[in-house]
Amino acid sequence: IAVLEILGAVCLVPGGHKKVLQAMLHYQVYAAERTRFQTLLNELDRSMGRYRDEVNLKTAIMSFINAVLNAGSGEDNLEFRLHLRYEFLMLGIQPVIDKLRGHENATLDRHLDFFEMVRNEDDLELAKRFEMVHIDTKSASQMFELIKKRLKHTDAYPY
Repeated sequence: IAVLEILGAVCLVPGGHKKVLQAMLHYQVYAAERTRFQTLLNELDRSMGRYRDEVNLKTAIMSFINAVLNAGSGEDNLEFRLHLRYEFLMLGIQPVIDKLRGHENATLDRHLDFFEMVRNEDDLELAKRFEMVHIDTKSASQMFELIKKRLKHTDAYPY
């Protein structure tokens, strides 16, 4: 737990974020992980049987994950945050977060809420960049109107 807290704090120091990510790459090689952060996610999902220790460890892991995602280059760079978050999502963090909600611990829930809040904000920002409009894909008329609107000023429109 102390190591995660220290690494999370180092993320906030100028130049520290890069060092932490490099350290995680070194650990990946040392531990023969298939992907970076694999052991971290395994520990986040693992059940130890001792509620207090388990919640403390899971809170420290989520705090570290949030620091890695939102400090350093992730502070101002949407693509960087999306890339790192995608690594966690590919390792299956979302079902683990859903499972962690069952602990009903206020501190852990704050870290989970922060992770999901920033994720939602980033998704909205990404959608805004590409002028994406939410449509009901089960509605034929909405799908038709979207395609018509997108093709209107192209050579394909008359066809």
